[in-house]
Amino acid sequence: MAGIVPVVQRQLFAHWDSLRGDAQTPERRSFRPERLPRSLVPHIGLLKVDRGAGRLGFEYRIVGNAIARTFGTGATRKRPADDRPTAYSRPLEAFYALGVETRAATSWTAANLIVGGGETLVHRICLPLCAGLPGEGGAAPEAVQPGQVTALLFSTVAEPGPDGRAPEEFQGRLIVGIAPRLPFRICARQHPTQAVAA
Repeated sequence: MAGIVPVVQRQLFAHWDSLRGDAQTPERRSFRPERLPRSLVPHIGLLKVDRGAGRLGFEYRIVGNAIARTFGTGATRKRPADDRPTAYSRPLEAFYALGVETRAATSWTAANLIVGGGETLVHRICLPLCAGLPGEGGAAPEAVQPGQVTALLFSTVAEPGPDGRAPEEFQGRLIVGIAPRLPFRICARQHPTQAVAA
């Protein structure tokens, strides 16, 4: 859990970690928003992973109220590139792709750059969820391989930038880019079977 700063994200990671048991990644069917502590729900989102057209794509399925207020949108069925410049959407999609490719929890701290000046510091965590395995009652659809990441549970928490202005002051203003403050990090604990083999 090293590298996860906001308390709500540490709590979300602990919940995700409890769902996976001895597996590397929990199954998508094991995640139920109604089972989360109510204090976490406004701070989480769920992305559908799309592998069509020969590249990874992501579609927002759930967007918590706190995330929607901070970023000025709560629209589901949208993609990161919808209504956003590539200087914002490409780094965000690369972050999501890392979670899919590694099947591990990842975190990232960056600044969202706002049109007209200003920035907010943003902590992100991405937690993969996979398709069910055959014989466990959670068989994956034919187009998806068992154990393949099909969704990403995420949380985005903003705090004031260097000028001290609260993220809410920028609500409704266009985000024009992302400036990394820390590199992408793998933040999951070592998988139990890997620990035994080491």
